[in-house]
Order: sequence, then C-alpha cells, then structure tokens
Amino acid sequence: MVSSFGGFHPSNYAVGNPYNTAHVPNNILEYSDRKTFYERLVNTLFTWHWDIGNELYFFRAQNKMKEEFFGPGFPSVQELRKSASLVLVNQHFSLNYPRPLVPAFVEVGGMHVKIPKKPTISKEMKKWLDDAKDGAIYFSMGSNLRSDFMPETARANFLAAFAELKQKVIWKWESDTLPGKPDNVMLTKWAPQMEILSELNFF
Repeated sequence: MVSSFGGFHPSNYAVGNPYNTAHVPNNILEYSDRKTFYERLVNTLFTWHWDIGNELYFFRAQNKMKEEFFGPGFPSVQELRKSASLVLVNQHFSLNYPRPLVPAFVEVGGMHVKIPKKPTISKEMKKWLDDAKDGAIYFSMGSNLRSDFMPETARANFLAAFAELKQKVIWKWESDTLPGKPDNVMLTKWAPQMEILSELNFF
C-alpha cells in the first residue's frame, strides 16, 4: 500500500502497526504528542468516528464499486487491506511526532525528489528566482485542485497576503489572467516543481 498524505491512521491497520490515540495524533487534528485529557478524548472519539464511517459508508461504497468492475467472488476491500505486506508512507520522522512503527510500515518521504538532468525551467522564471533577494515561494494546489476554481473570497485573501510579502511568489494558476495580481507574483499554468525547489536551495 502507498499513502501519499503522510499516513492516515487506517494505514496502520493494514500491517498491524500500533496506533495509540493517547499520544499519536490523528493527522486531521492539530494536536501534538503531548495532549491534555480533553485532547486525548477528542482524538480518540474522532478516530473512532472515522473508523465507524469507514465501516458503514466507505467500505460499502468501495465493495459495490469492486463488484461492478471485478465481479462477484473477489475478496472484499477489508480483506485486501489485511493482506498488505508493506505500507509506504509519504512522511519522514524528522517532520513527525514520535510513534511506533513496525518493519512493514516504512516512511519514504522525499524519495521521489530529484533534480532533473535536463533543465526545464524557463529563462524568465530562472531570472525571477535569481532576482528574489528576499527569497521566493512556490504556491501550487497540485493536480487535484485548480487554483482558478477557488472561491473569489479565498482568491482575494491569497492575493492580499502575497502582496504583503517581501518574497516573490510563483503561483501555479491555470487561467491566462488574474485580476488584482500583485507585482511580486508570477503566474504559470505549469511549473517544473522539482527544479523550482532546487533553485530555492531546498535540495
């Protein structure tokens, strides 16, 4: 199994990784590993609510889809999850709170990051980054969300926040124009993410 979001707690169940809600925070909640009694209670109830929702809704919907595409007689989604031998998680211990990990639960955060051998960054963008004396920010909603589809209020809030920054901003924006764009913001429909980050000296 592969988890691209840092390992939501159901991933632990696949390989029997210990998940103690008393000190391991749920990824959705903004708690640390040092929680008050109230926070531990909320963390536990929220996790239980998630698990019950999986059993009552998610697995039923997934199994219905499974039968539609693979036909009857195929193992259930629950059974398939239990048959996993390895879980690769997009997380790194240096960015997370201490938690127990069995050998079959492996953190591989950053393994996909590499600087392209063939430059793909444009001269205009490279100059933009080179001239960013106070640093630069790369802002992208990824391939799951289009920035130009966000609500107008959210877009206005981002623009107002970016306008107050000393840093330059490269924004992955899928449309040709952005009304009210500050001078310190560069728009691009597609960006060579790894190369931009390498230009920012992250790697």
